[in-house]
Amino acid sequence: MASTLIRFLRAFAWLRWRLAVSALRGGRRRDALESFSRLSALVVPLMLFGLILGFAALLGVLGYFGGVGMGSGSMRAIRVMAGPRVLLFLLMLCMVVIPTGGMTVAGHARLLLLPIPRRALHFLEVLTSIAGPWIAGLLPGLALIATGLLVSGRAGESIVAFAAAAALIVFIASLNTAVASLTHWVLRNRRRSELVAIVGVLVLSLAAVVPALSSNAMDDRFRPGGGVGRVIEEFDRDLPEWTRALPTELYGRSIEHAVEGRDMTAWFSIALLALEATALYALSSLLHKKLLESSDSSRGRSRTVPIRTSAFRIPGLSSAASAIAITQLRTSLRSVRGRVAVMLPGPFLAILAVCSRHLPTEFPGGSFLGSNGPALLGAGIVFSMYALLAFTMNQFATDRTGLALLMLAPVRDVDLVRGKLAGCALVLMIPVLVCFGVAITLCPTGTPHAWIAVLLAAVATQLLLSPVAVVMSALFPVAADLSKTGSGGNPHGLAMLTGTLLVLTLASVPTAILAIVERQMQRPGLALALVVLWTIVAALIALPLIGVAARAIAPRRENLVLVARGR
Repeated sequence: MASTLIRFLRAFAWLRWRLAVSALRGGRRRDALESFSRLSALVVPLMLFGLILGFAALLGVLGYFGGVGMGSGSMRAIRVMAGPRVLLFLLMLCMVVIPTGGMTVAGHARLLLLPIPRRALHFLEVLTSIAGPWIAGLLPGLALIATGLLVSGRAGESIVAFAAAAALIVFIASLNTAVASLTHWVLRNRRRSELVAIVGVLVLSLAAVVPALSSNAMDDRFRPGGGVGRVIEEFDRDLPEWTRALPTELYGRSIEHAVEGRDMTAWFSIALLALEATALYALSSLLHKKLLESSDSSRGRSRTVPIRTSAFRIPGLSSAASAIAITQLRTSLRSVRGRVAVMLPGPFLAILAVCSRHLPTEFPGGSFLGSNGPALLGAGIVFSMYALLAFTMNQFATDRTGLALLMLAPVRDVDLVRGKLAGCALVLMIPVLVCFGVAITLCPTGTPHAWIAVLLAAVATQLLLSPVAVVMSALFPVAADLSKTGSGGNPHGLAMLTGTLLVLTLASVPTAILAIVERQMQRPGLALALVVLWTIVAALIALPLIGVAARAIAPRRENLVLVARGR
């Protein structure tokens, strides 16, 4: 049995490697720029891998010295294990909120054709979760805590730490696999997945205000005066009894009990943790089986519907560009990613406003945002632009197979670009108006000049972002799935990074004008005039550049269609 699993594991690792290499190579019809685009997509993952590697090394050093300190008696176990308990709990919470493991449904369907038993396939999925960056990054810290205890001469306690770490890793990997299987099963039904994604994002956003508001009581109870150690001990004593059954608490308390000489209690905690890990492994196996046996109901019955045409024409655009803009607006609002991008900034801004007013000193700029309505609106607009980067920085490939029909239509490239940009601007208007309503309702402060200036600053920023968005969308297209809220709907890594930095850079100019002229010099009229001038300059720069950027489409037409169709 063991040799069979090892063979399956080797084959599975080789398959994953070949799929990754094939995804980078692409088809033979890819040009040099598309090959560079695929290779450059590794920049962000490599940066993330470097950060995780550094974080793992830091955890390893802290774990080793913490283990040595507990073993030598120079550090109290409750204080050393407080950090790992919190960190591990946050990791498990993130795995529930943002699934990170499991293969795609198509990947499961292909693997079912191979002579691999379902239980072995599930076991391989769990092992793959352990090898993932988030869980693997914790392994050095957990292992070196036990190593530090062993080096300090506490062999028995070291065995307890190793056993507890092994049980906890099995639990976390099983949790990751279970959540991933459940998520993929939900996504097999399109309507169900859209509803879950939208409701889930909104509920999580609104729920974030609860711990922020409750932290006032925590601040009152744990004021400085007894040191960090005393705060940790008081917080530990006040935890509810049911939290002691959490896997992270069982892990931390088993080591604490072992260091304090209560071996029986320590091994009882490990046994309970192993029981929870076994139960969750069995549950993940059932969910994995449910996923493999379920049928794909994402496609409904095909039916013929009449084509609806709109006589409305956006002023300043040709009829073709106006039709493309309206289609872009409808497509965005019908996708999960578009609905989340439109609906999320309003609740986010409301949370930010409430937290800024109740907890003005908890984060940088909190008191300023809580007392300045235009600044709060500006924060909401920037967040709205970030939420729409999936559309603005990947304007063509998100159309999927529809891009081929659009390329065959008698539409000039400049009209195509103008229509796409106008559609993105229309989508942006919705969250901006919502943010304006939230800001002026919850924080009705500031001069009318400042409110108008912030809205004009949004126009200037979007104008200057447009030519760059067209070029990045043409050079680095990605076949994104807008029915997903995770990384599957993101644009190319370089395009995403460029858009993120550019929005922040372009928004800093009107922000500096308002901060210096309107706030410090107390001349709101002059500040508004300068922002109006900045908007005019932005229009004079951006509008001609949009026509120049449209020239990047002609030599990329075939590759854009190939990428959009996933080839």
